[in-house]
Amino acid sequence: MSASDASTESRADVLFVTHCRAAYTRKALPGLIKAVEGHGRIWIWHNGDHKERDPDKLRRIEEAWHVVQEYRDHPTIAHIHHSKKNVRLIPAMRWIFSRSQAEFIAKVDDDAIVEEAWLKRMIEVHDYYPEAGILGAWAFMPEDFDEDLAAHKIIDIGNGLRMLRNNWVGGCGFVARSEAIKSIGGFGWKESFSQCCYRLSKKGWAIGWPLPLIAQDHLDDPRSPNTLCLSTDDLKVMNPLSLSRTSGVTLDDWTRQLICSARLVQECPLDVYPFEHGFARRMANWVLRHLVRLRTPHLSR
Repeated sequence: MSASDASTESRADVLFVTHCRAAYTRKALPGLIKAVEGHGRIWIWHNGDHKERDPDKLRRIEEAWHVVQEYRDHPTIAHIHHSKKNVRLIPAMRWIFSRSQAEFIAKVDDDAIVEEAWLKRMIEVHDYYPEAGILGAWAFMPEDFDEDLAAHKIIDIGNGLRMLRNNWVGGCGFVARSEAIKSIGGFGWKESFSQCCYRLSKKGWAIGWPLPLIAQDHLDDPRSPNTLCLSTDDLKVMNPLSLSRTSGVTLDDWTRQLICSARLVQECPLDVYPFEHGFARRMANWVLRHLVRLRTPHLSR
């Protein structure tokens, strides 16, 4: 079945991105298939790296590719693409967006296990609230949500549903309205996913998390029961994307950063658009990394 045929039969096309973590892919992909069946199709983008010189890393990239191949004939899988380079998010998003005819475009990474009703619930909220441009799954722990902290941005959207608005959501577990992405000219080559969210928000689209929260299990969170990040050495091997430009981070540092990030998205006013410009973005990221240890009590494991 071709990707174009599959996309006409479903309301949502879901991008699933893999790279070098076969164990995570084995955990995440079966659950994603269950969540998508009957509501959409899955497009898999595997990030290879033909310039990789580390034989262990090359082996792990191949292992993840072999896991993907085990599902190639599943009827929910619309298309599989093997990229020779590790291009990460935006090129993969541009790939599916330029080819899909679906009403919604979604993305899940190999380090996330979504709820079985994830896509169904997301589409229902989009239907109830047509002003929503992008809805995100809650990638933090349930206890990281603080209704009092977030109250200034929580709105009623009808049918007993509410939404925690923000100017961005995470780049994993989201469901975007294709019409909204088209209204801003698609995904820019040089922008981050956060910047795409900012452009949508400035154009009047609502961005945020539906309430009750639609959760996902972030496998790189040391607090997850499914994590493989059990020590600082494990963290170096798993190398979460958020840490790829940061060195010397311990497991406790990473946990504190996740907790701080959850507070940040709830605290941040809707008239603030952080990290919009290159220099300001780099400085803001530096400040966040170095202040997170001061803002959150020490955690032991």
